[in-house]
Amino acid sequence: MELKKQKASNKGVKIISATLAASLLAVPALLLNGAPTSAASQTATTTVNVRIDPTIAISATPNIDINITPTASGQFQTGDGRVSISTNNTKGYTTYITSSTADTDLKQPSSAGVSTTIPSVTASANTISGTAWGWSNDATQFNPVKVAGTTDNSAVFSKTTTATPTGDNKTLTVGASATTSVPEGTYSNTLLFTAITNN
Repeated sequence: MELKKQKASNKGVKIISATLAASLLAVPALLLNGAPTSAASQTATTTVNVRIDPTIAISATPNIDINITPTASGQFQTGDGRVSISTNNTKGYTTYITSSTADTDLKQPSSAGVSTTIPSVTASANTISGTAWGWSNDATQFNPVKVAGTTDNSAVFSKTTTATPTGDNKTLTVGASATTSVPEGTYSNTLLFTAITNN
């Protein structure tokens, strides 16, 4: 009888050992289920703002050459150049055309010793007679050349109200007339283009 009790006791030990092993295996599983429900949590956000500044660029034909054989009443001739303005400004741009200085006459270099000049026209017109010169943005109406720094409507060469990122290409036509009272030689002035983004 004592031997049977001993066997029952051994079985009981085996059962207890198996239960303990199962409990120990369950511990890692609990750890893998995540943080305890009592853990604190908080979030934060960052707003990224990228400011694109307005840009503007302008280029122009370096030289416009006009050849005139003068007549008694004045021989009128024209020459063309290109002006390109690009901007990313959504309100567009305004470009002004003036002389690069306060002098608006076409002149020979001082070394030539010629005092005769070809003055700018004083009013807009479809042609130029006598001895004078002017500019046009439509090859039809020729306008007076203003002194550097002029930014009123009389000096506006081109204007847009939208962006021109790939370039707004314009034609500049310069017209000049000379009579036989003008000595031979090359008369020059430099035109200045000022491009400004619109507000």
